[in-house]
Amino acid sequence: MRDITWFAINSARRQSEIPDPLIADNDLKTRTGIVRNLKDPADKELFRRFKSSDEAWKIVCRQEHNEDRIFPHEPRTTGAAFTRARRILETEGLHFHDLRHEATSRLLEAGYSIVEIPQLTLHDSWGTLNRYTHLRPESVVIREPMNAGALLAAGTKRFHQVSVPLSFDGADQIALPVQRLHKSWP
Repeated sequence: MRDITWFAINSARRQSEIPDPLIADNDLKTRTGIVRNLKDPADKELFRRFKSSDEAWKIVCRQEHNEDRIFPHEPRTTGAAFTRARRILETEGLHFHDLRHEATSRLLEAGYSIVEIPQLTLHDSWGTLNRYTHLRPESVVIREPMNAGALLAAGTKRFHQVSVPLSFDGADQIALPVQRLHKSWP
């Protein structure tokens, strides 16, 4: 139960999704897995690939692989064990799904962007993702913007340098990195 709980906190998987991934669906090189029958009101047969956090991946790797699944349990078994543990600990207001909310908030606090987080959580819209984020103002880290040189050095294929005038005569200018949005751009 301990590994399943920590896996839920570190992967943002739903209770019904935890016993779902097959060992064969995990890719060691990319640290990705597949969730089959993902909860989606529009498509009941949906499966999607997700990225695993480092901690979630460590939990997956240390499981005994006696069967074809990482966690060979029924979702109801997991839920019942969690409910028993919750009663013993007298945390009646806590539900297994709260771990998914916690996981999403932790990803934001760790600095993942709202573009990256759905690759781990499999949320399909910002509106849905927003319901799962419970950040506190003190957890927000103020970041300095990267300068043009750092952005260009980070990925010359994604960015190119553009001179932007700071004065009407063009004497003062600054070089800014601009993301390449069109294949015809140099």
